[in-house]
Amino acid sequence: PTYGNTGIHQANARELVETGVYPFQDDFSYGGGIPNLYVPIYRFALAQLVVLSGMDFDWAQRVMVLLFALALPLAFFAFGSVFGSWVGIAAAFLASAPSELLIYTIRPLPQGMGLVLLALTFGLMFAASRWAVLAGVLVALVHQEAAVFLALAAFACAAAAKVHDVLLKQDSSRVFW
Repeated sequence: PTYGNTGIHQANARELVETGVYPFQDDFSYGGGIPNLYVPIYRFALAQLVVLSGMDFDWAQRVMVLLFALALPLAFFAFGSVFGSWVGIAAAFLASAPSELLIYTIRPLPQGMGLVLLALTFGLMFAASRWAVLAGVLVALVHQEAAVFLALAAFACAAAAKVHDVLLKQDSSRVFW
């Protein structure tokens, strides 16, 4: 059985593999005729894994779930390490704690991919890396809800840095962009 939109992700990836064209103008979940912009990078990754490995689409999605499960603590470790090694270790441990991750172990979700990229983007952002912008764009193309959270968090951090500057009459630009 397929749960939620798992089959829709497969349908888009299958269309890409079989025709070589991603159906940007035909969203299969609504009968076609409307733009298909939801999580394209996840679907491209699925198609690429199928082509490179020769796996069936269902198994390829399950492998992606395993890869996200391995990458999630590593991404949170990288993000937490910006603040110190013990914070990175704690972040890696706590990244695996939410019960939702246990529920979705057999469901391939772009949310998993988005969460991994979100943690890496936050790490790049707090490390003041120029790659943070590119990572943010990737988050938006992988999972739009994660991109909204990223935008809100980036705004909150920038506002906090500005308040810090005004109240303490200091320049926090060396700490945050």
